[in-house]
Amino acid sequence: MEKYAGLIRHYRERWVAYGHDPADAVVGAGFNGLYVRKNSQDAVEGYRPVFDAFMDSPGAKHNQLPFRTLEEFLAGGSVLVGSPEEVIDKFGRYQEAFGHELSGVSLEVPGLPDAENRASVESFVTDVLPVLRATYPSRVWS
Repeated sequence: MEKYAGLIRHYRERWVAYGHDPADAVVGAGFNGLYVRKNSQDAVEGYRPVFDAFMDSPGAKHNQLPFRTLEEFLAGGSVLVGSPEEVIDKFGRYQEAFGHELSGVSLEVPGLPDAENRASVESFVTDVLPVLRATYPSRVWS
């Protein structure tokens, strides 16, 4: 996360250096996966086959991920996996580091059964998104 926070600071500095009002800058952040379950253990174990399949794919070798285990990926990657409270907490850590107002969240998880994916998205929309919108308002979507 710190690598990207440093880039955002740099871009904000360049924005100002070119004469723009810092208040006009809008930052976006992306989250490369979403899997919300009522409890953390179910989320981690439900996402494990998805992670393992990806790590066995050519894409993992091409992307040269710095993570070797699911636990490392969940701790250091931008994937939102966990209970609603954990997803809110992780999003908040990113928001604190980046100060972003736009978020891209990958809702379709390749390899996840459709019913599980649908339940995850529904939980995100009903249990997570209202808290995020209330806690982190955005000029873009006001």
